[in-house]
Amino acid sequence: MKFLNNDKGIALVTSLMLTLLTLTISMVMLYMVLQSTQMSGAHKRYKNSLDAAVGGVDIVTMDVLPYLISFAADPTASTLISRLNASMNLSASTGVSDACLQAKLTSKTWGAACGTASSNINPKDAPDMTFTLASQFVGSVGYRVYTKIISTTPGSTDISGRNLEGQSTTGAPPGDVGAPYLYRIEVSSEKNTNPLEKANLSVLYAY
Repeated sequence: MKFLNNDKGIALVTSLMLTLLTLTISMVMLYMVLQSTQMSGAHKRYKNSLDAAVGGVDIVTMDVLPYLISFAADPTASTLISRLNASMNLSASTGVSDACLQAKLTSKTWGAACGTASSNINPKDAPDMTFTLASQFVGSVGYRVYTKIISTTPGSTDISGRNLEGQSTTGAPPGDVGAPYLYRIEVSSEKNTNPLEKANLSVLYAY
């Protein structure tokens, strides 16, 4: 009975338990802070890649495609990307032939001009056009942008590139309200120094 009533050491045990509880709470808080920091960094990297992809879409839809379409309408068109680089100083490259790119811009079926890789949804697999968006900050790396048309729906848009202002034109047939050319374009952007930092977009473009 004398042994059972002995409470020596209870203060030490209580202190150790409180220390363990405090350490556990501190570790949980540290883990949450680290996870939050990692998620914030990942979101920032994705946002940068997404901004690069959006910038690539703007360049392609507002400048590049209208330029290329005007030449692709010419059946004798050649070296489309070379003409583009000479005109816009874009330093773009392509993973398909001029005949394939011309077919993609002007027709629904591409036939033997393009392989099967030209219509899958991976823009890095046989891309129609690849270029780099450089950073405006000194020492910062740029983003590589890949674009690929994976389907084309021809319309009645004039794709000749001719300026018809001030000239007479023939009216459309009765009941013809017109329809634009529709292109489904897959776009991917990735950081030059880290391909894991990337973003993908699917775009429906009407010309």
